[in-house]
Amino acid sequence: MLTPVLNRPGQAKRSQNKLPLLPITRASADDMSLRYHVSLEALRVGRGYVGAAQALATAMVVAFFLADAGYGTMSREAFSISEDILARCIKTGRSTDEWYFDDRGYQIFSALLKLHDRQLRKAPFSALLRANDRFKSFLKSKARRNNACLKAISARAKEGGNALRSPQTHPEA
Repeated sequence: MLTPVLNRPGQAKRSQNKLPLLPITRASADDMSLRYHVSLEALRVGRGYVGAAQALATAMVVAFFLADAGYGTMSREAFSISEDILARCIKTGRSTDEWYFDDRGYQIFSALLKLHDRQLRKAPFSALLRANDRFKSFLKSKARRNNACLKAISARAKEGGNALRSPQTHPEA
């Protein structure tokens, strides 16, 4: 007679050892994705806010690190273009309190989020943790640079931001 899978000795321990090799749950990936897409939409329609820019900055950096680890493709040039678009958005937002993306910015970040959506669904949890660790190191190493984009994601990190935690929604949204 076969023993049920859950009652086999050592089964729970083996399952725990496999967790880092599995992607995050679909619900967790969808939650993170939805919040990033809501942030992008807010910037597209001109109703953005600093939190939306910070969320997209986090998604941008983590997507780049995951691509660098072999989960999708993002060139350094694409990262640089995205960083410039976001830096302009943040600079304008801080000086005028108008947070928005133009059509080009929206298209570029829409493509970036499609990549990140695939990464969240396919990359193992351990890869997400490594990308998150690189994200934290990136923030620390670039903290002294005078860059609006980096300042925004550094502010998110100081508020307890984490690449594996869903971005906060705007209180008025």
